[in-house]
Amino acid sequence: MQVPATCTSDEAFFFVQYSCIASDEQLDTNYKRVTTTIFAGTLICMLFTISIFHLQQGGTIQRLEWDISTITAGDYSVELKINRLGY
Repeated sequence: MQVPATCTSDEAFFFVQYSCIASDEQLDTNYKRVTTTIFAGTLICMLFTISIFHLQQGGTIQRLEWDISTITAGDYSVELKINRLGY
């Protein structure tokens, strides 16, 4: 086979085409693996989101309980500055 002179320059491109032939059984197995992986990842994300939500709600309740159990006079007092003329 003769190579044309225009194909031997430094600017010539070489293309390769590759095709992958897989059986229906292999495609089905790959589909099941990908589907299972996506389902597991989605489930983990949902459980993480729910756990963060519950931790946030629990923290809010604990802050309220702490605030109620540590009531001091400062919770009911107001500081008001009076200037000399007003005094």
